[in-house]
Amino acid sequence: DDALLSRIMVQGPDPSMLGHGPVSFLDGLRFRLKLDFPMSEVFTDRALLQYTRLFRIIALAHHALERLKDAWSALAGLRDSGARGSLPPPTALIAFRHELHYFTATIHRYLVVDVVATEFKHLENKVFEASSLEELLDAHNSCLRRCVARSFLEAGSQDALTAVVGILDQALELAHLLEEIDLQSSLPAWAIARLRRIETTFSDLRRSFKLCYVEGGLAEAQTLVEEVLPTAYDLG
Repeated sequence: DDALLSRIMVQGPDPSMLGHGPVSFLDGLRFRLKLDFPMSEVFTDRALLQYTRLFRIIALAHHALERLKDAWSALAGLRDSGARGSLPPPTALIAFRHELHYFTATIHRYLVVDVVATEFKHLENKVFEASSLEELLDAHNSCLRRCVARSFLEAGSQDALTAVVGILDQALELAHLLEEIDLQSSLPAWAIARLRRIETTFSDLRRSFKLCYVEGGLAEAQTLVEEVLPTAYDLG
């Protein structure tokens, strides 16, 4: 409620991290919360750290999704620009933006709906059934552990997390590139080189994500794998 939200403090990153991109910025964020007993037993320092980590990856996915939407607005406005004397954006560029958008949107929906909303609905049911503070704490801790595990934030999921964050970073890189170039003209050589680098990095990271699945590292994210990796066993 509002009383709880008013007690949440956000510690920003060190000023030296500013200007180094959203990934570095979010890594520097920390949540702080001062509560009296018994709520202090629920929102411990460890729990707040886990909530902070969940917020970071969801915020990154949300930011990347919004930036890709902005990129589409710019591209869509030029699709029929040939009639006005300027070149329409390359079809391959539009297709690649769509591919990144699909992956990013699926990741975002998975984290918000399949993980957080689903797990907290289960928590809500268990809270209503709890007959003691100990049962309530166990239910909350179990919910948080499940959220962390399903969001690639466990120690054993580091490779999957690196791949997901890397792909989201490439989505941001593409959106940034589209802001820098004149979309009404032919793509300059430097922009084509950067675009190819983004595509190559995305392909490598997606292959790494597939490998995590093949090796059994994404058991908690089966629904996500089925959507973003329809040929999950194909490492070619």
